Amino acid sequence: MCGLGYDVIGVDNSDEMLGIAIGKKFDKGLDIQYLCQDMRQIDMFGTIGAAVCALDSINHLSSLLDVKKVFRGVSFFSEEGAVFIFDINTPYKHRNVLADNTFTYETDDVYCVWENTLDKDTLEVKMHLEFFERDEDGRYTRSSDSFSEKAYSCEDIERLLLETGFEIVGKFGDDTFDPPAEDCQRIVYVARVVRNGQKY
Repeated sequence: MCGLGYDVIGVDNSDEMLGIAIGKKFDKGLDIQYLCQDMRQIDMFGTIGAAVCALDSINHLSSLLDVKKVFRGVSFFSEEGAVFIFDINTPYKHRNVLADNTFTYETDDVYCVWENTLDKDTLEVKMHLEFFERDEDGRYTRSSDSFSEKAYSCEDIERLLLETGFEIVGKFGDDTFDPPAEDCQRIVYVARVVRNGQKY
């Protein structure tokens, strides 16, 4: 987006992730500002014309109250008519794909084991990943990471958008421009800030 001429601000709550992003920024000679912030307490120091929240980041929030905090923050710092684009993993994906399953991924340099545990009542999936990364001498270094994601219904997501000053412009399923199907695993929402009842 910066390469297309937009002024870009990147926000993440991880110093490590921001460090990687800053390295890429300098490698490519891009003028991007980065902020280390929790998205539930976002502070843009001014207004923005668009916001993009990708890679099912909303699913990493543990409650609808937290989701509402994010939506409210984006709305507060957005100009009238600003667009908010984000994606979510669906309840279908949590129940039927992630579920209590184990996945393995292997490349020339990394082997990964990904184990899930599903809470069927809350649709929260706890995920544990073990990485085995090949060193230059051919030996492997082991590391691990654990986190969880929670699925939210379209009804709840759409209600919170309306409550925080958005209108819903579009809803698309599984990286297409088609409406989400019942077995859709990911939904992309396009919402727009509406103030004083004005439509854009």
